[in-house]
Amino acid sequence: EQKVAEALKASEHFKRRGGQDHIHLFMKYGQNVNPPLKELYEAGPLVATTDRSFWSISHNLPTPFKKGQVVLLPYVSSSYVDVDVDPSRRMDPTSWYFFRGTLFRRFGARTELVELGRQVTGASFEGHKMPSKGPQEDVLQNTSRLMRASSVCPCPQGDAPTSGRLFEALATGCLAIVMSPRDIMTNDLPFPSLIDWDAISLFSHSLEFLGTRTRGVARLAKQLERTVGPQADVHYKRRTGAMRKRALEAFHRHMSYFRNPEGVVSSMLFEAWILLQAKGVLEGPYVEALGAEKF
Repeated sequence: EQKVAEALKASEHFKRRGGQDHIHLFMKYGQNVNPPLKELYEAGPLVATTDRSFWSISHNLPTPFKKGQVVLLPYVSSSYVDVDVDPSRRMDPTSWYFFRGTLFRRFGARTELVELGRQVTGASFEGHKMPSKGPQEDVLQNTSRLMRASSVCPCPQGDAPTSGRLFEALATGCLAIVMSPRDIMTNDLPFPSLIDWDAISLFSHSLEFLGTRTRGVARLAKQLERTVGPQADVHYKRRTGAMRKRALEAFHRHMSYFRNPEGVVSSMLFEAWILLQAKGVLEGPYVEALGAEKF
């Protein structure tokens, strides 16, 4: 890290704006940044990471997070889900609603998801937990196949408001139900200048909130059945079909690390370009509209 810091300080490109037009990719949750590299990163560069709210990342580099110098990236989806999908494919009525993950954990109110599964038609929520030890290939292959045959994928929060489930749903054409309020998720979704998230996913209250309300889960189940369930009327089916198609297109264009890595990089650089204009580091067509704000 000492050598990296020295090399950056000696770089004419880094000196140009004190590193403010550089991007530090911070992708490992357990990664520590030690002085003097930490001091250098805190002084200027943008931070690109997968989750604004994950504690260990924001704890390691507090200044960029506090000042809004963060560009969000999508999670890397498994190569089993990042494949071509026919948006008009036939859905499996026995797994119309699909969830992969543990239903019982210390936080997140996942037991409410169990209750939701009892109240909707064709829920496949159990038995799809990734093993904590041993090979995961069989589970990945099987659940990826099920997701491609499913219509609706609830995406509750994981260790943070977003999780890999959201991007797996987009990749497989399974309509994502983001189980966090839209206003809370605004700052936790990648590439907001390029992706209309309301056009490719639906948002609901969190499982914790639903659990505190009388018949909260029952009301959500009724709404889902009416609008995206297997017996929804033609109008809703056309709308959800269009959303799935847009989701697949958005994923391939901006979030596919395996099939379109150039798209991921281009999207990251575009968001960084807009952010640097908003911060007054660069000049460009978005400065007046956004209002320059110094780092």
